[in-house]
Amino acid sequence: ERRFEDRPSADELPPGDASPAPSPNAPALNFFEDAVQAAILVDHHFPRLLKTSEGTTLVIPALYSGYVRVLLILWLGVWAGAEAALLWNLVNLKSGAASNLSVSLPVLSTLLILFTAAGGFILWRLIWVTRGREILEITPARLIFHRKPGLTRPVELDRSMIRDLRVGSFRHDGIYPSWGRRFVGKGNAFVSFRYGNRAYRIGRGLNAREAQYVLGLMRGAAS
Repeated sequence: ERRFEDRPSADELPPGDASPAPSPNAPALNFFEDAVQAAILVDHHFPRLLKTSEGTTLVIPALYSGYVRVLLILWLGVWAGAEAALLWNLVNLKSGAASNLSVSLPVLSTLLILFTAAGGFILWRLIWVTRGREILEITPARLIFHRKPGLTRPVELDRSMIRDLRVGSFRHDGIYPSWGRRFVGKGNAFVSFRYGNRAYRIGRGLNAREAQYVLGLMRGAAS
């Protein structure tokens, strides 16, 4: 066994994935350019690979631009302020200390419930953007995949029953178009297959080269 690495070794990278070395004569970025570059940085780490005697485990991290995390933190702060204000007004309204409020108790309670649900969603998205990952365990006979953090149980499939294994693309998706995916730092590719009457998609947000690499692992072409 070997431990997870931030990136796979050179012999594990798909063709053309090697990054060129920076030129020694390249001008250094000033502080402002560094800050801008950090703000738009895409947390696009290549899927991490772990080989064992039983098979291969692949970890695909959540792929988002760095500013998405910042926006979620800001939205969470705004939500916290609004939630505190609603809760304060609700307590005062119940105690009779805020009789001059024009909103009724049922309306204020409904707003508080909706804001609480919205805050929970924002918090979940922040956790996923920061720590989310998709984990594939590939053995000669089985494919097991799940998301962490997540509330669903791992899906375990018989590899011999997997059909129509291929790389798909969101390029012409009207609901979530390519420009929208690029804006948040995602690629257009994914790996799809059918198992019985159900269709699955894995690695949504990879670029085409990464998706081809994952496809090769699932087909047993990479060892």
